Amino acid sequence: EHKEDPMWCLKCGIERPIRSKHCKHCKRCVMRYDHHCGWLGRCVGQYNHRRFWFLLISETSLCVFTFGMCVVGIVGGVQSSAAWLASNLYPVAMLPFLLVNGFFALSLCVMHTGVIATNTTSWEWLRRSKIPWFQHVPPEVAAPWSLGLCRNLRIFFWGDPRRLRYEAPTADQMKGKRASCCDECVSSCVAG
Repeated sequence: EHKEDPMWCLKCGIERPIRSKHCKHCKRCVMRYDHHCGWLGRCVGQYNHRRFWFLLISETSLCVFTFGMCVVGIVGGVQSSAAWLASNLYPVAMLPFLLVNGFFALSLCVMHTGVIATNTTSWEWLRRSKIPWFQHVPPEVAAPWSLGLCRNLRIFFWGDPRRLRYEAPTADQMKGKRASCCDECVSSCVAG
């Protein structure tokens, strides 16, 4: 009887709350599912997205700081090339790794900042056409749960995740709803 209901999780045997998804890796439904993180070995969702964002900020900052220290630490001056390479091998070898890792961390940080600013998730942003509760949301509404930049940030950084409850916006609520100027700007920056 539940096989036709897109909100019913056949694996867990429960009705999935709105904005949740069953993770095949964790073998459970995750509230406000964002993604399964291979680095952490767990899902990022309603209860740990804030900590994940701070991890990205820390990783990006560490890469920038370490890159700067390597550049500053490279000893210049008149030396033979063998002596220069011996004294600078480690910092020079670290620079490509730091550039790649820093770019990756910064890209993730910018993307997650965008989805936080619009009160959405990366799963909703990437898989919108496949999510059942987005079917009646007009395409021009980029983020149906967005409450404006300030409220979105306040909820994300200072809200109690145990108290957050989401309901699917009805078709009537979506009629005429447009994203705010900031939501459109953030969505287009993250998308493009």
